[in-house]
Amino acid sequence: MKVKKELFPKLSKLPSGKYYIFFWYEGYRYRFFNANILGENINPNLLEEPEREQTAILLCSTFVVSLSKGWRPSKRGEHKRVNEYTIGEIAENCSPTKGRARLLTII
Repeated sequence: MKVKKELFPKLSKLPSGKYYIFFWYEGYRYRFFNANILGENINPNLLEEPEREQTAILLCSTFVVSLSKGWRPSKRGEHKRVNEYTIGEIAENCSPTKGRARLLTII
């Protein structure tokens, strides 16, 4: 049985030519195509092929450094949700004619 190394980023390439890094953390696989989550502007897939691979290696190195400094990805289900409303709240906030009629057709 293969043992998964946690917090060990690896560089991979999709058949479409896009690069990404992946690693395992607490039993979940995380994939990142850029370093926006780290606050860095590293987007290898926006470049052409000669620079794309070099920038992808830089992306992987950036994640290695960030993980060694203590950064961890947010757990699944802990992502920020912009607005969570119940159906009742939506119905109350809709206009009396159009909004409620549309909501009733959806339900």
